Amino acid sequence: MVHPKTFSASTTAATTAVASVRSSFDASLAPKSQPDSIEAAAATAKEMEQRLHEQMQLNLARQPSAGATSHDVRPISPIDTPTTLAGSLRHSLDGHGGKGGDIDEKKRGGVDLEKVVAALESGVVIRPGSKDSTDDDDDDEDVGPAPDGGFKAWLVVAGTFLMIMTNFGLLTSYGVFGTYYASHQLAHLPASTVSWIGSVQTFCVYAGSVVFGKLCDDFGPRWFLMVGSILTFASLLAVSWCEQFWQFVLVQGFLFGIGGSMLFLPSCTIVGQYFDRRRGLAMGIIIGAASFGGIVWPLVLSALFASPSLGFAWGTRISALLLGVMLALANAVMKPRLKPNRSSAKTTSVPWTSTYRVFANVDYAIFVAGIFFAWINFFVPYFQISSYAKLVGFDTDMASRCITIMNTASLVGRIASGPLADRYGRFNCLSIFGVLSSVSLLVLWPVPGLMDTRAGVMLLSVFYGLFSGGSIAIASACCAQLSTPRELGTRLGMLWTSAAPGLLIGPVVSTKLIDAMHSSYLGLAMWAGFMTLFGFALIVLARFRLAKWRWAAIV
Repeated sequence: MVHPKTFSASTTAATTAVASVRSSFDASLAPKSQPDSIEAAAATAKEMEQRLHEQMQLNLARQPSAGATSHDVRPISPIDTPTTLAGSLRHSLDGHGGKGGDIDEKKRGGVDLEKVVAALESGVVIRPGSKDSTDDDDDDEDVGPAPDGGFKAWLVVAGTFLMIMTNFGLLTSYGVFGTYYASHQLAHLPASTVSWIGSVQTFCVYAGSVVFGKLCDDFGPRWFLMVGSILTFASLLAVSWCEQFWQFVLVQGFLFGIGGSMLFLPSCTIVGQYFDRRRGLAMGIIIGAASFGGIVWPLVLSALFASPSLGFAWGTRISALLLGVMLALANAVMKPRLKPNRSSAKTTSVPWTSTYRVFANVDYAIFVAGIFFAWINFFVPYFQISSYAKLVGFDTDMASRCITIMNTASLVGRIASGPLADRYGRFNCLSIFGVLSSVSLLVLWPVPGLMDTRAGVMLLSVFYGLFSGGSIAIASACCAQLSTPRELGTRLGMLWTSAAPGLLIGPVVSTKLIDAMHSSYLGLAMWAGFMTLFGFALIVLARFRLAKWRWAAIV
């Protein structure tokens, strides 16, 4: 049976589509010459099936999200249900050959006419290209609701965990690379110039999201995961031979970033296919992989770089080998549940020129704007905490451990936020975690004489890591709440691509502010804190719109 919200959303579209083809369907079943009538009926049924699906997709894109309350759903009218619309089609079919008619004849033309009408009678609108819409040999797993668990679903989560750990784990560990470059290969360059490497890397991971998200919807994620794995491994390996600034920007910035983008969205999309009610938990786990990687990678990299027998070059090569093994394991266990939109000529794909139409949904547009402003400085504390720790008196080893502490707290926030979001509302929890992360920047960073101490560094690492981790874990789940499964890749891609420009300029602006204020972090803290607060204020606005301006709603 169709979920009540999906069912009510489909009835208007079903009315329009069926009404437009009913007359031609009846005519094609009229007893002229039997073979021609059956061929015409089959062709018309295929047309009806395709148009129903297209209308359903356009209608569902405008419907309330899965988090909407029951009174937001339009009541089902007994007049416009697919069951009553199927009545005349059943009458025509029975009149032609009866319910006991020739089964082979009713399956001519590649469609089971009985199954089409029976599906409408049961309230199920058949998706073209699925095993219920064409022949019995079409093995499409895109049937029924998401399982929300099971061995295969959790295996996909485990594979995605490995992918995100290697991708975002190294991204959030860039502070180790940046600190090393500033004192070795790139010691002759100002810190603001060196910071472009991390900025370009972060920008590319997010900027490619709309491209790979749309391609993932159309062609499936498997090839992108394999190509991204190879590119990520090769680029990290190539870093070991880099000596000049442009080489680091090209290899670690662009190539590693693009490879990471090919891993990020497709892997998240696969997880979204397996989970619905427990999507917050699943997304919290996989996004928590970035923090887990941020815990492990700084320790591994620092130990390898400091080893007299290995050093930077061989330490990076060993890290690349570890990354390659984990990505190979991840690719082996990840299998999409839904077929891509272009797996068959019968399925519908949204044109590239129509991707911008996702912003027609006002709530989604406000949400994306909020993410843009909030994410400008999202990774700045992760990049700057090591240099800030050295400024207040920590040695290099302990300064690197501050990155580990921040990522450990972030891991706790990411994992804990998932179940909380599923229970109390995803937008509710994102708003709370986001505002608290802004407050932690404004209160724990800029207070001279109190927070520019070793204890202050530790407090900032713990609290910002905890609240920012909770924020990023729920953001994808909130986007999924505003999306249908078939457009999830496109909407997630548009979301993170919109955040990319801010991620590019944020670290660079922060470094310029530190230089302009003669190594004081006060200006950086105020800039990052208020910009993040403004972004989450927009997300709070989107939350109230979705909740119909009610404080106590679960959204």
